[in-house]
Amino acid sequence: RIDQEGNIKDLCSVQSPEGAPNTETVKGQIYEYSGHRNKIQPIHGVQGLCTNVHGHIANFLSFDEALLLSYVNKYWYQIMRMNIQSRTSFDSTDCHPLVMTDHRIMFVTHKCREIRSLSVKQCLQITDFGVSYAFRMLRSKLIEFDCSGSDLISDKSLLILGFCCPWLQTLRVAACPKITNMGVECVLSRCFGITELNVANTNVTNSTLFATRNCRNLKSLNLSCCFEVSDQGII
Repeated sequence: RIDQEGNIKDLCSVQSPEGAPNTETVKGQIYEYSGHRNKIQPIHGVQGLCTNVHGHIANFLSFDEALLLSYVNKYWYQIMRMNIQSRTSFDSTDCHPLVMTDHRIMFVTHKCREIRSLSVKQCLQITDFGVSYAFRMLRSKLIEFDCSGSDLISDKSLLILGFCCPWLQTLRVAACPKITNMGVECVLSRCFGITELNVANTNVTNSTLFATRNCRNLKSLNLSCCFEVSDQGII
């Protein structure tokens, strides 16, 4: 317990500098051992808030913002490390387009093994190499993948996606010129829980539509600007 002058009344909760911890939380305010006998002083500013408050603040930060904050000091590193590792989604639109490369997506999925939703929309520098690494890291935890508008992602990525992520539910590959029947059909033949498929403006044909027969839970199908699809495939 602490009196109004900052003197310690109960030494059970605050230890000496040689022990750990050397702080105590009273009514949301963190106090730190000052080095003087039975004397402590409050920690002011943002760092003086409770750890759970910091964790709540971190939930409103993008991945890049949390990463930058982790470089401030050891205290923020511990807070942000727990936040980053527990993230369940990553959206490339939260980052600057120029930094979204294979190295970045590999770094993200290596640090965040709990990601269930991965979006790399309109990432013109990400290739099959980076995305394939991500699939191998996340494996069965990944249930949603969106690479719409990414010109360098091809069927090679979808082949690995089908083998590594059998619980996938959402696949969006709209406006990916290198995506064909082969890649989409591989995913559909292994991921029977697909509920949403977006292949708009791709080179898929009726063959892909025939493969959707295995997906009993399919609720949303986008075929906009798929000029190789005919009435026969839809029926």
